[in-house]
Amino acid sequence: MIKFRELKELSPSKAKHCLEWFCYLFAAASLLLAPCIVVAEHPHTEGAFLVTPVVSPATYLIRFPDEILHVWPSPLKPSGPGRVNENGELLRVVRDHLPPSFRLGGGTGGRITKTSWDGKEVWSYTMATPTLLIHHDALQLPNGNVLALVWQRHSPEEATAKGRDPNKVGKAGIWSDSIWELQPLQPRGAHVVWEWNAWDHIQTVFSSDETRDTQSQNPDEYIDIKGGWDKRPAWAGVTRMEYSDSLDQVLLVAKGFGAIWIIDHGTTTTEAASGTGGKAGKGGRLLYQWSGSPPDHDAQATSFIIDAEWSKGIGSKDASIEVLRGTCRNGSVSYTVEEWQLPRLTGGSGYLLTTAGRYESPSLLNSRPLTMPELSHHELSRPTALSNGVVTFGAAGVIRSLNPAGMSLMEYKNGKGVTSTRISKTPVDPSLCCGGSQTGKEDSFSVPTQETFELKTAPVMKSRRVNLQKSLLNHEKLQLDTTGKTLQPIQ
Repeated sequence: MIKFRELKELSPSKAKHCLEWFCYLFAAASLLLAPCIVVAEHPHTEGAFLVTPVVSPATYLIRFPDEILHVWPSPLKPSGPGRVNENGELLRVVRDHLPPSFRLGGGTGGRITKTSWDGKEVWSYTMATPTLLIHHDALQLPNGNVLALVWQRHSPEEATAKGRDPNKVGKAGIWSDSIWELQPLQPRGAHVVWEWNAWDHIQTVFSSDETRDTQSQNPDEYIDIKGGWDKRPAWAGVTRMEYSDSLDQVLLVAKGFGAIWIIDHGTTTTEAASGTGGKAGKGGRLLYQWSGSPPDHDAQATSFIIDAEWSKGIGSKDASIEVLRGTCRNGSVSYTVEEWQLPRLTGGSGYLLTTAGRYESPSLLNSRPLTMPELSHHELSRPTALSNGVVTFGAAGVIRSLNPAGMSLMEYKNGKGVTSTRISKTPVDPSLCCGGSQTGKEDSFSVPTQETFELKTAPVMKSRRVNLQKSLLNHEKLQLDTTGKTLQPIQ
C-alpha cells in the first residue's frame, strides 16, 4: 500500500500559497511520480508511446487505444520512465543501491540501464553514495554520451550556511540538482566528461541587518535558496530535462518552484561552475527562468508550470516551448495547454533581461483550456504532463490525446501495476487563497484532515512517443513469460 503523507509546512510568502496548495492536493499524483510525457507528432495521430507503471518493473510500448506492441522486462522497478532510440534500446533510471541517507527523504534511483529490443541489458552505470544519487531521468545525446540527473546531498548545516531557512530544512538536509554527461564504458561504467551543479549558482538574499549579501544585479540568473518546496530534501523538484541540439541548451522543469530553467550545455565543466564562458557567455548561470506568469499577469491569480519541453521553431535566434500550466484563482485551479515563444537570444548574452535583472516574459503563440476527465475522485483528475496535444494523468494511469478545443480524442487507461493508494482529503478555504495562511506565518496554519479514503489505481510515469525502425515492429511480437522477466513470442 502506498501512503501519501500530508504536507503541513507551507511557505510564509502569500505569493506562493497557491502553488503550495496545488502541491499538497496534487500529492497523490506527484509525490511518487515524475512528470508524465507523451510525445505525438500531431494531436490527431495515433503514435506508439511508452508506458511505465510506477509499481511494475516492465516498460510497455503501446499504440492507441490499447494495443501492446512490445515489452521491455526488468528485475528492477523504475525511478523514471526512460527513452527509446530508433534501434529499440530502452534507456532509463531504476531503483537500485539506494543509500540510507537518501531513503530518509524519499529518494529514488541509483542506476542507469540500457536494455536492447530483445530484453538484454547492454550497458549500466551506478552512482549511489551517501552524498550522490542518480535519479529519475537520463537521455542520450547525439554524440552517444548520456545526460543524467544527479542529486548532491548537503547537510542541514551546509544548507543553512548557504542561506536556506532552518525551518525549511529537515534531517535529510537538502539535495541540490546536478547534470552529469557520461561517456559510457562497455558493458558498464562511464567517464564523467561534463557537469553542471545548481549549488554553484545559488542566490542568497539576507536581510539588511545581516552583513552577508550576495544579491546579484541580475537575480533571474541565479537560483533562490529560499524558494522551492518546504522541508522536502529535493526542494527544487527537478525530475525532468530535455536537450536542444540546435541551441545546445538543457531545459529543466523545477516543480518545487513551478518554473522552468534553461542552462548552457556549450560550456566546459570549469565554465559551468563559474559565471562566464560558454556559448552564451554566462557560464553555468541560468540562461532563462520563468514561473508561468503571463505578461498580462492577474494580481488575483498565481500561475505555475507543471511540465514543459522544447517545441517546434527551435533555431539559432529563437526557441519555443510547449507548456502545461496551472492557474490558481479564488481557491480553484484551471489548466491550459500552451505554446510560448521565448524572448530572442541576444548574441552571446542569453535571453533578454529587463533593467531590473529579470528575464522578459515569453510571448503566447496558442492556448487551449484543458477539459478534465471524469474520474472516481478529483484527486486523480489532475494532469501531470503534456506534449504535443497529449496529456497524462499520472495517478489515474490515464493518457489522453486532445483536439484543439482541449477535448479528448483518444484515451489509454493503464491496467498494469494496480496498487492501493490511501489519500487524505483536506478542505480548502477559498478565503486563504488556495490554502495559505492569512498572516503569512508558517506556524499559524495547519492542514486538518477531513477524510481518508483508499483507491485502487495503476499509476504511470512519463510516456513518450517512440520512433523505431519499421523492421522492428514487423518482427514477431514478443511478450513477457510467466516469470515476468524474459520475453517470448506471442502465440
